[in-house]
Amino acid sequence: MEIVNPTPFAALPTVVSDLDGADLLVVMLKATYALDGAGGMVPAEAQREVALADAFTGEPGVSSLVYASDLAIRKGSTDVVLTGSAYPVRPGDREGDVGIQLGAAKASFRVFGEREWQAALGITRISRPMPYERIPLAYERAAGGTDASSSAEQDHDFDPRNPVGVGFRAKRSQQVVDASRLPNFERPDALIRSPEDRPAPAPVGFVAPGWQPRSAFAGTYDEAWMETRRPLLPDDFDGRFFDTAPPGLSVPGRLRGDEHGAALGVSPQGLLRFTLPGLSPSATAESRAKGALPVSLGLDRVVVDGDGGRHGEVVLVWSGGLRLPRDLYDLGDITITLN
Repeated sequence: MEIVNPTPFAALPTVVSDLDGADLLVVMLKATYALDGAGGMVPAEAQREVALADAFTGEPGVSSLVYASDLAIRKGSTDVVLTGSAYPVRPGDREGDVGIQLGAAKASFRVFGEREWQAALGITRISRPMPYERIPLAYERAAGGTDASSSAEQDHDFDPRNPVGVGFRAKRSQQVVDASRLPNFERPDALIRSPEDRPAPAPVGFVAPGWQPRSAFAGTYDEAWMETRRPLLPDDFDGRFFDTAPPGLSVPGRLRGDEHGAALGVSPQGLLRFTLPGLSPSATAESRAKGALPVSLGLDRVVVDGDGGRHGEVVLVWSGGLRLPRDLYDLGDITITLN
């Protein structure tokens, strides 16, 4: 099984088990475009490789995702993910905004310089934000977290939407409020007013597989699964598990790939505008028994990275699956075509 890829982009085929255990050929094409600072974009000189595994900022399970695996099975939506850093409009700004819009996908959040709770004489207030120059977009700086401050383990708790975040307090927390940090990123419709608030995290990157809402779609791994399905996915597995974008940024039915987009607050140069390239790639798998078999590729993911390249980068990932009619030895070349 060899890939024939005349495009300037990265391509990779792999074979996985389909939901029912059948061999499924998955073909992925990943295109990295460099923004030119004037609304246009061209294929980047350095193309990012297809990723088959999640990449974390630190130890998996206790840190956020830098990049989610490009591999998905029977995905029916396009994820729009914003990565990079938050930048102020003017030097010395203490607050700002970050936002992304692409087709039906739209999200925004507030940015604050470093802040802390100040508690004295029974009064609790939020300190004035410090000026900021650049703040990495990471869930470690968004609302959420884990609270293991109690001496009783049963009182430990965490935010399932973002267990690595800032500010979460368990019901029986023993954390000291005074001088404790607040998130740098907050949703504008749920700004923190009290140390007890538990707002949803701002959409600052990929959602890890063990976090909500993705974990709710992973299925049930119980004794019945062990006896009847293992190593296949559970019967109640939901394909939305492969939606790695924050809630509201996965577009059902997929984007066409020619939409206009804009990103605010993620570049020192101001608003980033771009238009997706309008490509409709496809693939053909050669079967020694059945000849040429078409593989339809859909747009799985669009990543806008404000820190990529000189003026920012946009990364697009298409993929498609083909149930193998025989076995791996029946497959010949897999050819990528740009339409």
